[in-house]
Amino acid sequence: MFGLSFSELLLIAIPLIFLWISIKRDRDEEARQAAPPPVPETEAEDMTACAVCGVYRPAEFRDPCEREDCPFLKPG
Repeated sequence: MFGLSFSELLLIAIPLIFLWISIKRDRDEEARQAAPPPVPETEAEDMTACAVCGVYRPAEFRDPCEREDCPFLKPG
């Protein structure tokens, strides 16, 4: 009475599978677009001001500038 042949089952299953895949793909795409981009992790660096000219330089950076009266270590 309600017997379905193999070809009838395929005619029902193929559109359902296609519909399921397309819905899943749309959800994945929406999730990718809705997710905020990752924030790069930046670390703060300690800075020191030059006593002569007031320019800020990294605390570990001890190379002298072009000025004659530069308080940073002069190469010997």
